[in-house]
Amino acid sequence: MVRSRGSGCVTCRHARIRRVKCDEGKPSCQRCLSTGRNCDGYLPTTSNISRRDLAALAQESSLGERLVLTRRPAQAPASLSPSPLGSARSSPQPRECQLFDLFRSATGPATETLAPSSFWTRDILQLAHVEPAVWHAVVALGGLHCRWHDDTAKALSLTPPPVHEVELHYHHAVTLAQRMQQPERALALSLALGAVANLMGSLRESRVHVAAGRNLLCRLGKTDEVRGMAEIVARMDFEAFSFGEATAPYELQDPALLRYDVPRNLVITSYEQAISSLLRMLRVVMMSDEGLPTEINGIAMDGRFEVDLRAWERAMGNFEGGVDISSHEMSALSVRFYHALVRLGITFVHPGPETRFDAQLDLFSRLLVLAEALEQRMGSSIQTMTMEPGLVMALFLIGSRCRHPVVRWRSARLLLKLNRQEGLWRSDAFGAGLKRIIEVEEEEMQRLSGGEDERPHSLSANTLTNLDDGNDIDDRLRASIAVQWTAWADPRFALPSLETWNGVAIIPEEGRIRAFVPTISVEDRVVSATFFMSHGIAPSPHLIPRVREEKCRF
Repeated sequence: MVRSRGSGCVTCRHARIRRVKCDEGKPSCQRCLSTGRNCDGYLPTTSNISRRDLAALAQESSLGERLVLTRRPAQAPASLSPSPLGSARSSPQPRECQLFDLFRSATGPATETLAPSSFWTRDILQLAHVEPAVWHAVVALGGLHCRWHDDTAKALSLTPPPVHEVELHYHHAVTLAQRMQQPERALALSLALGAVANLMGSLRESRVHVAAGRNLLCRLGKTDEVRGMAEIVARMDFEAFSFGEATAPYELQDPALLRYDVPRNLVITSYEQAISSLLRMLRVVMMSDEGLPTEINGIAMDGRFEVDLRAWERAMGNFEGGVDISSHEMSALSVRFYHALVRLGITFVHPGPETRFDAQLDLFSRLLVLAEALEQRMGSSIQTMTMEPGLVMALFLIGSRCRHPVVRWRSARLLLKLNRQEGLWRSDAFGAGLKRIIEVEEEEMQRLSGGEDERPHSLSANTLTNLDDGNDIDDRLRASIAVQWTAWADPRFALPSLETWNGVAIIPEEGRIRAFVPTISVEDRVVSATFFMSHGIAPSPHLIPRVREEKCRF
């Protein structure tokens, strides 16, 4: 991740002006404890706050109450517990209002393009006007969007704020959380803070906030007030465990409130309901791939999940039977996009060699066509920053798991074309990572063939710009939309074939990458990744992993 400026705990960094040196002990600095001070914890590794800014913050209030960086993700941070703290600033500055308005007009609406939700476009905005902590969190999100998308900033006559200004708003939000008395509001704040940390690249912090929100949700139970936030918790929880990085592990849990149980006689009444339920189901299958030994794993593995999915498909067919799809094009495409992801996810549930994905070529092709169509229709909003995962994660999944050269290079091309950050998923970084994955597997294929050139049957990186330019998307899309929902329940059903394996060289199992664990340095624009290669046989915990360390620039 981004390198930090300076080291040591917050207390010693502030005191370093007086030549005090931190021993950097974790979770608390021993120098602080030995002198009777409270150790205020550590700034995120991505923090660019200067000592002058730090000193100014320390004069306002105790930084120890605002930083939640050394606690384990399984615990709710103390910053979300209700206890009184100093007063907030009486009125917002004009620049804050501009960044807040940027979030209101651009960031929130862009987030709900694929998965509609009123949380980011209504609920969090209303809460920001009565909770200073939420106000600062939203301003920080607007500032991050302003830094990401220069054209948006110019249109609003905004100068992108420096990193430390965004961080100051973030830390103000954590500080002011102490004054929040209502757990429902603390839950909303934990989601906003998790989104800020995600977009800043502060992986450890984001997971603390998401886990805190998950724990708060379990304490609150099912109420109408938290129902919408439960959907956001489920999405951010899914993102946290789907984004693997060894330096910031995320503790998997399976609270009942985050599961999805298909009710008897299911009736779907809106696209928002349909997409929310698909995202819950996607969480089920992806958590099963993580090997979580809980009820969620059993549901996916014993066939009950597929029964529930077919019930959902029947209900979806009934709903769209009374809807003019052409007048809800984006929603109709989005629901098919997430449905294809869920169908693919079932392949992940059942362990086996990497070659098992070759049988899912039609599903990969369908998902790619839907992603291309969504990208076309999103227009200028595609180049943006959003709080939740969407196209970037799906395109990376397609390119890393589907070994058909046309499909995977086409997904890599689209990923590299995007200028988009979705939570932790940056299109530029993961596009570069995917390109390197493809190159490594093609190199392995050539090596395993005894030096014979297999590339005439494959595609090299040089052909990336020469792929079909997408003029056939409409034809492919019509074939995809024409598939009836009820057809999925028929075991004899086969998707329309958009690509075939005829004449295509197959990458051997031992030449494939089983897992990709990245560390992204935004400052250096480098992805450092560990590739865990397949052994060519059934995976076993007793096998020593075959590892390649790779770096690529973005």
